[in-house]
Amino acid sequence: LQTISFKPIQMNFFLKIIKKIVFKLYRIKSTIIKPKSFTGVKILLYHDTNKLNFETHLSYLSYNYKVISLGEFVEHTESGKKLNNTFVITFDDGVKENFELLDTFKKYKIRPTIFITGYVDTKKAFWFNKFDQAKLISLLKINNSDRLKKLSETEEDLIRESLNTAEINQMKNFVDFQPHTFSHPSLVMCTDDEIENEIIQSCNIVRKLTGQIVFAFAPPFGIYDQRVIQAIKNNNIRCCLTIKPGTNSDINDLFALKRIGIPKHCDIDEFIIRIDGVWDKIRSLPIFKSYSSFYKQFYE
Repeated sequence: LQTISFKPIQMNFFLKIIKKIVFKLYRIKSTIIKPKSFTGVKILLYHDTNKLNFETHLSYLSYNYKVISLGEFVEHTESGKKLNNTFVITFDDGVKENFELLDTFKKYKIRPTIFITGYVDTKKAFWFNKFDQAKLISLLKINNSDRLKKLSETEEDLIRESLNTAEINQMKNFVDFQPHTFSHPSLVMCTDDEIENEIIQSCNIVRKLTGQIVFAFAPPFGIYDQRVIQAIKNNNIRCCLTIKPGTNSDINDLFALKRIGIPKHCDIDEFIIRIDGVWDKIRSLPIFKSYSSFYKQFYE
């Protein structure tokens, strides 16, 4: 008998079809049955997102749940107030496309948090967007000084990818801007001094551009260690957001907040299955092991 084997691209196509079917069936179930309630707060993590899809996300959340700002969540948690069926919206990197969402923020009266870097006002691409996943992971595993040396050997992409001052000025009355480091390194591969400088410089950017109080921090790639947490606390920052998925309930540690990743192209079927936590269970199944990975979780 001839053995039939699937090439990776064929398997990926097959799994994508399965995903669409599962998403649709789950959406039908959610339409018939009341949306899933939960104890605690779910923090969503976007980077870039499709504006039309994003509006459907907010419409669904506004109708079925409560949406508050990250600042409100921290205040309630510190005061001991318990929250249920509540969402917080966050964005990492501060990509220029986030500006296009301002009218949507206003329409739904939500105040998201956008974590920005030293790429603000530069005409260059984020360094991590230059590489495929394998190369990126290899660069995240070496000392920061060695990473910078390797990057200096690559050609600079003169393409603006970050928000600029003019856009931030128009957004700052409706958005909380918070630090995401200056150069977006893997902080665990930095020296203690580099960690401190990355945090201080990004905090200064937020204060200078917005006049806002710094209260939150999101480590690049969700990678951090105890040195990073200590440096955050030393700078009077009140919480740290990870990329570990899940719900924030019975919170004992504001420096390990979970977030649910939402990819750029995410229709309402996929959105519902992700915020309900079902996709994180599915993607851990053996059939998805070679297809799904930690670093690709926001792009699946």
